Amino acid sequence: METIKQQPTTRVFQVGNTVIQVQNEQFQYGYQQGYERFYERYAHIPLTDLEVYRFVLRNVLDTFTSELARAGYIIGWLAALIEHRQTGTKQESSTTRAE
Repeated sequence: METIKQQPTTRVFQVGNTVIQVQNEQFQYGYQQGYERFYERYAHIPLTDLEVYRFVLRNVLDTFTSELARAGYIIGWLAALIEHRQTGTKQESSTTRAE
């Protein structure tokens, strides 16, 4: 009897204008969790550079989940951040320049 290898399921995630083809289940799971987490916890509050820095650092250094799941989580969170920003539901940020 011949063993048939199943091809991994490929999912497509869009981050801004970029499409990411994902086959790894841990990355997929992390992406979905990070995406949901943004909307649950961060979508309704103003974010600072320090909060974004802490989020990324905390999740890069997390030792309880796999590297691929952590990468997916961060990318999913950022995808939701970009999507949320593009919908215009948040206040437009004012940019200041040091002269």
